[in-house]
Amino acid sequence: RYRALLREPGLGAAVAASFVGRLPIGMAVLSILLFVQQAQQSFARAGIASALYVIGVGVAAPFIGRLIDRLGPVRLLRISGMTYPLALGLLIHAVQTGASDLVVGIAAFCAGAVVPPIPTTIRALLRRLLREPEHLQTAYSLDSVLMEMVFILGPGIVSVFMALLWPAGAVMCTAALGLIGAWVFASAPAVRAWLPENGGHRRSRLDVLRTPGLPSILAVTLFFS
Repeated sequence: RYRALLREPGLGAAVAASFVGRLPIGMAVLSILLFVQQAQQSFARAGIASALYVIGVGVAAPFIGRLIDRLGPVRLLRISGMTYPLALGLLIHAVQTGASDLVVGIAAFCAGAVVPPIPTTIRALLRRLLREPEHLQTAYSLDSVLMEMVFILGPGIVSVFMALLWPAGAVMCTAALGLIGAWVFASAPAVRAWLPENGGHRRSRLDVLRTPGLPSILAVTLFFS
């Protein structure tokens, strides 16, 4: 079923590109934690830096999703693909030069805030490309498998750099994969064909919460997270 699904026009290239761009999801928090701990010999500081990265992701995500609807994903993917490695580069520089905890925290937060929004984009793209419910269900299943692979392969890549005694290299690799993945994914024909919303009626951000059953799902997800 997966093989037949990937033969859909434009889908295979987009899914393959999205996998590379999603690897930083499985690498960033662990690589930041280990890098800061090795450099500053403090798990407390390392934990704060990695936590601020995650907070940055959570704070920015709703706004990024809204911008994707209005502007389309290509521009945002390219911008985030450039700013993400810059933010991680700033984090590396701040840690290695002994900058204050505030500077390190701001760099980590900013890196999380500008992580390329590939997972959000690929899920929305699947709904645009696939109209049959059966194909869409298969696509979501494939997406879940790929995310599991990200969380398995990502830490494995980080462990290679730790074995080489180069924790900064793990953060650099995370930045490089974010850059490459975002730009390759943005260049996929199916993504480039995504047109932004026209200037029609814009619903309130809270309108989606009126969808039957959605508040319960969000509440369960929140506590599970």
